[in-house]
Amino acid sequence: SLINMANSMRSEQGTGVLVQRILKRLPTGVNAVIESLRNPDEVKALQEREGFVLIAVDAPVEVRLRRILRRGRAGDPLTAEQLRLLDEREALDMSKSGIRIKECMGMADALIINDDSLEVLGSRVHDVVQRVK
Repeated sequence: SLINMANSMRSEQGTGVLVQRILKRLPTGVNAVIESLRNPDEVKALQEREGFVLIAVDAPVEVRLRRILRRGRAGDPLTAEQLRLLDEREALDMSKSGIRIKECMGMADALIINDDSLEVLGSRVHDVVQRVK
């Protein structure tokens, strides 16, 4: 439902609408983490903000599937094949307002592979933040 609503908003109000709404609420000079960027125009809207850094976070399909199954949320993929199909659908939707995660990730200043514990992820995030400052 959220994906459909976001796609509808992008289609009707412009592809950067979700980020524009966030930026209106964010005071100038304040650092913030914005997650789940799905459309390149969202990234472009944020790139206009001084000091913006895009960090892509990814994990292997097998690791993501284990985490999804542990979460147990209704509607989630239950097999690696279902997850791969979902990834394909979300990676390169060529409609202007659609989900194009792969393209967004290609615009990142850095990539973190999240294939270990929260502690390791925290360390990787810290290292990347120190590097891109």
